[in-house]
Amino acid sequence: MKNLLLSMLAAVTIFAVNAQVTNDPVKPIASADPAAPYHNYLPAMASSPDKPLTSDWQDQQRKAINAETTDAKLAAVVATEESAELLLSRVKGAYTTDPLTLTKIASVTQWVMLPDSWYNFLWDGPHAKGREVWVEALLDTAEDAKDSYVKIFCLEQLRWCGREDDIDDILEIGVESKYTAVKDLAETVARGLRKAK
Repeated sequence: MKNLLLSMLAAVTIFAVNAQVTNDPVKPIASADPAAPYHNYLPAMASSPDKPLTSDWQDQQRKAINAETTDAKLAAVVATEESAELLLSRVKGAYTTDPLTLTKIASVTQWVMLPDSWYNFLWDGPHAKGREVWVEALLDTAEDAKDSYVKIFCLEQLRWCGREDDIDDILEIGVESKYTAVKDLAETVARGLRKAK
């Protein structure tokens, strides 16, 4: 009986403390803006000239981005494995690669995944041929890279444009790396490519 009374007393005390905590007179901000409670963070997220937000950088660099990502320029990147590796050689460690280079690489990854024209059903069109060259360049760059960021960057691109035939090479990049993040990402990419078949 004594244990039951102590249990009930403890429950009432916990309930009273919770009621006191949850009934504090904190009034929510009345606003139609769902982000209203987070407005205090906006100054920290503001763009600055030396470190602009991605959206601001894209707006400022729109002409350069459009000039570097034309079909002709993207096709030229994957014309040969050497030209593809030349672009990938410009990827440096974390936060040190030129954003225009990263944008162009992402555009190439998207470009090689585009469907070719209907009349290319008998042979590979420019996108399919480009994909083959691009994937080989990504694999070679990832294998040769000393920096784990470069390996991870290439694996992230392979997540989108890799093929089932590349799974063993992707897993090998993970096995040969001493970095857990590279190993884990290589397994994740390989698993995704297996599911995509």
